[in-house]
Amino acid sequence: MPDWITHILSALIIAELLKVRKKSLLVLGVLLPDLLCKLYLLNVFTNIPIQLTTFMSTFHELVPAILASVLIAFFFYKNLMEAMILIPAGTLLHFLLDATTRHYFYTPWWAFFWADEYWILLFMFMIAYLGILLIKRFRNGNTGCNMHAQ
Repeated sequence: MPDWITHILSALIIAELLKVRKKSLLVLGVLLPDLLCKLYLLNVFTNIPIQLTTFMSTFHELVPAILASVLIAFFFYKNLMEAMILIPAGTLLHFLLDATTRHYFYTPWWAFFWADEYWILLFMFMIAYLGILLIKRFRNGNTGCNMHAQ
């Protein structure tokens, strides 16, 4: 599966291409299934019952993750409409990225990479994001070199 940096880069690429103002909401949505899934680690530091923490692993499934992302969007009451769109969209993007990897026990026909080849996606997304930023910078006329200023 793609690592968190790849998920974040994918959200930033989509945000740059679609000119999203609140990039953080899309990034939150793309990380949400993994973050909710890791809540079982709270059992290490607190006295939360183990049954509750094992229940959290169900949030790495599509429908529970989308429902959780819609519920979490209500915490952003100042930007509720943006949050109701961007956080679930980020969650969908998370599952689209996870669908590109093959697993050893379950291999969908559309998967491109093995689960331990996350670095290929990471490298591709880093190049794509840097390319998008460079194109935007040169399109705006800001080359970063100000030699003619006095």
